[in-house]
Order: sequence, then C-alpha cells, then structure tokens
Amino acid sequence: MSAPPRSLAKPVAAAYWRFYTRNRVELTALRQAALVNAEFGAQIQQLMNRDINHLRDHLDPITAAGRTLPAPPELTLAMFAGLLDGFGSHWQMSQGRFGEYQVGDDEAIDALTDFVYRALNFGA
Repeated sequence: MSAPPRSLAKPVAAAYWRFYTRNRVELTALRQAALVNAEFGAQIQQLMNRDINHLRDHLDPITAAGRTLPAPPELTLAMFAGLLDGFGSHWQMSQGRFGEYQVGDDEAIDALTDFVYRALNFGA
C-alpha cells in the first residue's frame, strides 16, 4: 500500500515549530520549574499529554495504509513530541547554526516533516 501524503505531516510540524519559536523562553522556564517542583512537573506533564493526544487521529492514515507504528500510539506520540522539543531546544541554543550550516525556520520545518514522515511511513 502507498504511504499517506507528506502534506498531512507538514502542518503539524509547522504549527509546533511556530508555537515553540514564539514561546521558547516561557517553555524553557516552565521546564526548569518542573524540574524543581514535582507537583508542578506533574501538572505540566498532564497539559502536554492532553496537547499531544489531539494528534492521535493523525496516526490513522499511517495504519490505514498498512504501516505499523514503531510503538503503541501513546508512545509514538511521546517520541514525536520529544523529537520536536529536543530539536527545537538544540536549534534555540545554537541559534540555528549546526557547524557551518545555518538553518532557518522553513528549512527546520521541512527537515522535521521529512524526518517524522519517513520514520513513520518507511521504517522496518
């Protein structure tokens, strides 16, 4: 069976990227506060879980096309969120520079889209 179109993945990556880059200082502060206060950390985790769970329907075209997710949907979504968050943090700290290579917003969105799309559609 053919893979679902890449165009389904790009809006998700783009929306996350725009949110992350517009709110990176606040997100960093929330992460740091969650590290020092377990109760606050649990509240933040609940918010993040609700936010990422709305993406569950986006996995349906992948399984409908006969693909197998790398893990149960909850774990697949957690890995997806972790990838976006981790890359966004790395991009922020490096100001988009990786070695001699400068990465702008559009290229970061395209690279994340391709990475996630290929991982979920063409893996073993």
